[in-house]
Amino acid sequence: MRILLVGSTGLTGRIVANRLRENGAGLMTELDVVAFHRETSDTTVLPGGISHAVGDLENLQSELLKNVNVVIFAAGSGSKTGPEKTIDVDQNSAITLMDLSVDQRVDHFVMLSSKGAEAPEEAEPSIQHYMRAKRTADDHLIRSGLSYSIIRPVPLTTASRAGCITLAPRVAANDHVSREDLADVLIAAMSHSSLVNQVAELGSGSTPTDLAVASFRALQSHED
Repeated sequence: MRILLVGSTGLTGRIVANRLRENGAGLMTELDVVAFHRETSDTTVLPGGISHAVGDLENLQSELLKNVNVVIFAAGSGSKTGPEKTIDVDQNSAITLMDLSVDQRVDHFVMLSSKGAEAPEEAEPSIQHYMRAKRTADDHLIRSGLSYSIIRPVPLTTASRAGCITLAPRVAANDHVSREDLADVLIAAMSHSSLVNQVAELGSGSTPTDLAVASFRALQSHED
């Protein structure tokens, strides 16, 4: 399985890269992880034994997706950037990558979004542009025809992995979850049928991650 990890040197992406390299995501198949990053990125945060693709998110080429089975989009400009940069990266670059994924027949696209993207107008004024960009990208993915999983975490921390989470159509807004637990969910979304073509919000909780992922579709059906 060839995995393109976009945002690989970011705070979340580097955890995903290391987990994939450490344990193969628990998949019974050989993984070829391709870390996409800028030429100036600090690649010392990435593990050995993975491939590298150097480029610019704002100038993506179809060659990047050649023979890729799964895309994990963990890139972002950050909620503190201005509207123009946010639209360029979180919205337009994500959409371009989705369209290229369609053209190259990528099997599955895992999107790191954000809690709050479901209702951008309800966010704090200073981050409404960020939430609108995330929502626009999410909506494009849903309409793209790609198999997808959209994960919307609450605000992230650098705490150690808890191993227990809440994964639901809606979670409490006044919550936090660790990037390590988020990484586990992004990786699980590559292969768990319960998260195929689903939008899941992620928060802290008491349910073991594997169980929370496996039971998500049933939980959503119950809430619907």
